[in-house]
Amino acid sequence: MTQPTTTPFGQDIGVASAAGRRILLALLAKDKLDFPEWLTMTTVNNEGPRARAALRARLTAGLLLDSAEAIDSLETRGVLREQAGAIELSEDGQARYDRIAAAVREIGARLLDGVAPDDVAVTRRVLHTYTERATAMAERG
Repeated sequence: MTQPTTTPFGQDIGVASAAGRRILLALLAKDKLDFPEWLTMTTVNNEGPRARAALRARLTAGLLLDSAEAIDSLETRGVLREQAGAIELSEDGQARYDRIAAAVREIGARLLDGVAPDDVAVTRRVLHTYTERATAMAERG
């Protein structure tokens, strides 16, 4: 008799993430942005301006991007600017971020339409715990 198999939880997370990322990448492509650039814009928006070196460290160590080339790319295109020694969103960059973030929120609402708020809350707690434990395991080697 064969044992029933279950999909590893991490695989379920990966499949859901890939499906969502496909939608996000299509949205970003309309603005000629890639995923590292979006993470950079989101980090600056959510965490505030910071020195270039600190932002590079946050992107590569904290968010696990391979490099922080997105900073230079966004700065060249006028999305980011350096003001008083800190990298921040320019006026155009802030407007672009706000527009895309609103679209992301709207898509997220559509994806979760009909899902009970309590189920969403439980899912968030489980994903938070999973992420914390995976990060700790990865750091221990």
